[in-house]
Amino acid sequence: MSPVLYGLRVHANPNVVRVTPDISDYRKVTIQFDFALADGRDWIGQSQGIPIVVDREVAPELQGRTIDFRDGDFVLI
Repeated sequence: MSPVLYGLRVHANPNVVRVTPDISDYRKVTIQFDFALADGRDWIGQSQGIPIVVDREVAPELQGRTIDFRDGDFVLI
């Protein structure tokens, strides 16, 4: 059984890639290894076999977009 953190069930190991848009510049995103929350706030999918987690509120803005690494930042193209 997965551990519970603050009442939320999480995976035991960081096993997903979380994509978070930069609130000051929506062309940039933050990429990090993270836990998938089981409280319904996350959209969980896959890209080329890699588990991806995105906050449900911003998932529609990212759908169909490509993330690239340019000039030291992850950017949406």
